Amino acid sequence: MSTAGLTSTTAPGKTFASRAELADHYKSDWHKYNLKRREAGLPLLEEAEFQARWEAALALRQEKEKKSGTDHIKNKQKQSKKVKQQHQTSVDATASTVEGEAESAKPKASHLPAALVESQENPEIDPKQCLFDSHRSGSLEENVEYMQRHYGFFIPDRECLADLEGLLGYCHEKIKLGHYCLYCERVFPTWQACQKHMISKQHTKLRYEQGYWEELDPFYDFKKEDAGFLAERGDMNSDDTEEKME
Repeated sequence: MSTAGLTSTTAPGKTFASRAELADHYKSDWHKYNLKRREAGLPLLEEAEFQARWEAALALRQEKEKKSGTDHIKNKQKQSKKVKQQHQTSVDATASTVEGEAESAKPKASHLPAALVESQENPEIDPKQCLFDSHRSGSLEENVEYMQRHYGFFIPDRECLADLEGLLGYCHEKIKLGHYCLYCERVFPTWQACQKHMISKQHTKLRYEQGYWEELDPFYDFKKEDAGFLAERGDMNSDDTEEKME
């Protein structure tokens, strides 16, 4: 399957060269930051603008820490060599611990079959394929029906869904590239393990609630529903006015 033109809704203006690069994006601060901006109703940032803001925030934090440290030692003598050495030892120990934890959190490729390791590199993303097994349907609608029949999967507010192919493709990317459970967002070493978890925990569903909606919003269009609601409200207000006049 071609990997040309890979994009993400949280990476405006960015085209990814590979599935691995896109998977890394889903774990990045840029992705997380844009999700929060979308939830707040703010426009998403392109990579250059995000990077500039990120660096500015880090510089400001460092400046504050520097000033705080200067004020703290203003009336003290120069720190002794021993204290500095103790501090450095502590920092080195902390760094080693963090690196060790990060390393232990990585999937142990040597403990996985070679074929399974290879399947993580460039998984096929097909919106017509079931999210939870290898079954492939003849159409998008047939795929949704299959998943609903076998796994209880359903799409909320279906009447307002504007991009079924995009939604299913995004769910596939979240599972096969990010190894994220669609419901609890737990991360697994492999996408196959992620699928097994969703089936065993009955997490074969979209999380449709406050704080999670921002991920699904780009695939929906509520304009017609909103217009109908406003029109209905207008008719109700008109009836109330007529009743008062009578």
